[in-house]
Amino acid sequence: MGDVNLKDSSAAEFGAGQVIAATKHMQDFAVEIAAISRESIERTSQAVEQIRHAHGLSEVLAIQTKYMRDSLEGFSEHSRKVGELMAAFPIEISRACADAWTKSLNAAVKTTEETAEKTAANVDRLSQTFRGS
Repeated sequence: MGDVNLKDSSAAEFGAGQVIAATKHMQDFAVEIAAISRESIERTSQAVEQIRHAHGLSEVLAIQTKYMRDSLEGFSEHSRKVGELMAAFPIEISRACADAWTKSLNAAVKTTEETAEKTAANVDRLSQTFRGS
């Protein structure tokens, strides 16, 4: 009977340790996602403000190019950090997170492509406007 209690106690401690570890990983994920969101909002707000005060098409293009470059660099950095966090997760949780992260990456790629297309269309439109003036 004493062996059963020791085994139950060890299993409970192990299970509690796993829950604590998973909770810590989830908190780390939440911190990283919050950082991604905060940096994205700051970067976008700054770019919009700079564009509002731009003097000419070349300055607008330079601001948009810097914005896209900085966004992709930030995305790459955060992707690496999220990958490291996922590697430290237990397998069951990693699979669920990997699926969610893949969907998120696909959405980010789609949004980036749409933004690039809209930017190109705006550049074409502004170029035609300036040429016509």
